[in-house]
Amino acid sequence: MEVTGVSNCRNVAAEHLSNLHGALDLYGAGIGNLQARDFRGLSSLYWLRLRQNSLTELPEGIFQGLHALQKLWLQDNSLTNLPEGVFDELLDTLRELRVDPLLKATLCFRLTEQKSVEGATMRIRVWLSRALPVAVRVPYTVGGTARKDDHRSQSPNPAEGLVFLSGERAKTITFRHSKDADGLGKTVVLTLGKPAEIGLRRSDGRGPDAPHLKTGNLLLRSDQRHPEQVHRGNHPGLRSGPPDFRQQPLFGLRGGQRRRGSRPA
Repeated sequence: MEVTGVSNCRNVAAEHLSNLHGALDLYGAGIGNLQARDFRGLSSLYWLRLRQNSLTELPEGIFQGLHALQKLWLQDNSLTNLPEGVFDELLDTLRELRVDPLLKATLCFRLTEQKSVEGATMRIRVWLSRALPVAVRVPYTVGGTARKDDHRSQSPNPAEGLVFLSGERAKTITFRHSKDADGLGKTVVLTLGKPAEIGLRRSDGRGPDAPHLKTGNLLLRSDQRHPEQVHRGNHPGLRSGPPDFRQQPLFGLRGGQRRRGSRPA
């Protein structure tokens, strides 16, 4: 990287850096740590390559001021965690974020089947396998053989979806079965949104979804296609604790397959 008109690094000022365009390539540079101000002033930089270094952590605010950044490569380091909000200032422009699979999360329902009774309030748990540095908005749909009037007071609204704030790993969908004998034996099927429908947001969940960054940059896709099914009958609702992600398949990210003959509610 060359700064025109400056012959000594000591004379490089913020106004010089702000005029630098293009990519900063630090691939395999042997970097073991970064300071929060290392990239300050590079407001026109669009590609930062930090791949294959020895980074074990990222300081808070490390990417502050990189208002034009579109590509960020962080893979092949020794990072085991990403600070909450570390990408907040990049979400308006970032199009490509590369991190190791270890730093990505998988989205799933805790269970794929539950049973309920009339008048019961159902609580359906949705999990991320690890906390993320950004917020994640996950819409869902409600279908099955039950009528729309058979399940009420859905929260949150399916179209608005669940919003996992940065650091959160569990959210709950709730709805109440009406006291209607005609609903016995019917099924409610909940299906999480497809990857293209899921949005990434600032860590506090405020503002719109990131306009360019795809969820696959931070969410792993599952090969399973099981939705959550709630069967209405004379059985108590099931309850359980957190899942063991090392032993269980993870469900839901790619959406579910409705049963033959079911219809959207």
